[in-house]
Amino acid sequence: MKMKFKEVMKKYKWLFLIILLLIFAVAGFILLNNNKKENKIEPIVKELPLRIDKIPLTFNIVNNGAEQTLEVNYTNNSKETITRLMLDIQLKDTQETIQLSSNEAIQPGQTSTLYAAKAPASGNVDDIEILKYKISLLSGVYMEYDTKLKQYNWS
Repeated sequence: MKMKFKEVMKKYKWLFLIILLLIFAVAGFILLNNNKKENKIEPIVKELPLRIDKIPLTFNIVNNGAEQTLEVNYTNNSKETITRLMLDIQLKDTQETIQLSSNEAIQPGQTSTLYAAKAPASGNVDDIEILKYKISLLSGVYMEYDTKLKQYNWS
């Protein structure tokens, strides 16, 4: 019986080595994959610093002789100091997009006014559509609100 085992081993030596090598390779692969650390990056979601409904806008169309201009009043009803406010608005009658901005620091409870050189030719405030709010806060936060997407972005 000893002879037969030696003969079988000589005959199938390479086959046994390949099978043994495959077993070690599979075992090594399983061990390596189980030991890998998962690098999951979970974003830290900070609380929204300011909601748009905390800065209500009032539109007025002022007739300055031959031209009509747009005046926008806003009140800072938030707890944050607004250092810059930009509004991208569209005049619905002409589809023209204009930008109004203020670099004035507005404390909570204060009111400010933005002026635009143009107003809707119709003279109707319903022909004004706000596209985007761009706001900088004294705390260093910059945020945008897209009215079409109803989406806030801030950093």
